[in-house]
Formats: sequence, C-alpha cells, structure tokens
Amino acid sequence: DRLNAPIAIVDIGGRTTDYVVVQDQGVVHGSSGSLNRGMLDVKLRVANLIQERFDLHELGEQLISRAVDTNRLRLHGKDHDVSDMVMNAKRELVERLYAETRRKLGLGVELDRILFVGGGSAALSSDIADWFPNQTIADHAAFANARGMLKYLQFVCDDASKER
Repeated sequence: DRLNAPIAIVDIGGRTTDYVVVQDQGVVHGSSGSLNRGMLDVKLRVANLIQERFDLHELGEQLISRAVDTNRLRLHGKDHDVSDMVMNAKRELVERLYAETRRKLGLGVELDRILFVGGGSAALSSDIADWFPNQTIADHAAFANARGMLKYLQFVCDDASKER
C-alpha cells in the first residue's frame, strides 16, 4: 500500500527546485516539474547587495558562501553584519518557492507525504518547516539524492542477481 500511496518530493538545489509526485509507482506529470530557482539565487542576491553597500566591483565565491552561511562578512580586516541581506535574499527565494510549491501541490491534502530534499532544504529548513502538516525534511537533506541513487542501484543490482 505504501508503494501506491501518493507522495511528493521537493528537491531544493543550487540552480533549480524540482518537484515530482509519484502515485501507484508512476509519475504524476501535471504536479511534477522544475523551477529555475535555488540557493545560488540567494548567493547572487547577497553578492549584489554587498557590492552595492560596500561599493565593490568583484567578490570571491567563497567570501559570498561564508557570508550566506554565517551572516558575517570580513572586509579590509573588519567584520560586518550582513544578516539583513541574507534574510532578505532568502525571503525572496522562499516566497517564490512557496508560490510554486502551492501551484504544483496545492494544499497537499491528497498526498501521503511531502519530502523535502537537497541542500536548499537544509539551508532553508526553518523557513519551510511548516508549509504542510504532512511534510518531512530529510535527515541530511543535502545528501538525500545520493542516498536515493545508492538505494536504487542496490535495488536494481539485487533484482539483476535474482534473475541469474
């Protein structure tokens, strides 16, 4: 019965957010698809805001990643609080993701479970925590795809060995 129950997987990644709804072991195409938004949009927005505020022309990728992760920026030997920039950039992404998730999944009442995976799900966990009463954010969400691929590979290999 659990294999036939309708579930949704929402994968918030770097460049995209992908939606797949599975029911009766098949994909429900009308509720599945991709949105070209992800955590890299947050980094790009934060980079632009930092460049504007501090009148900079270029910033390193590691500097931006650290600023997004820690809400702090170190320039010219001084620490700067950039939490407002990070919060605003995340809010912009979360609002867009929420709208698209509702468009794809509605209220989720017909779904048994909604599983959030991907590094973006981990980074935005507090922002997306209460979207659906039947949702789960995967443990170690950033590695959920890799774990899922490994399980599928094991399943396929196990099936192949049974056929021999």
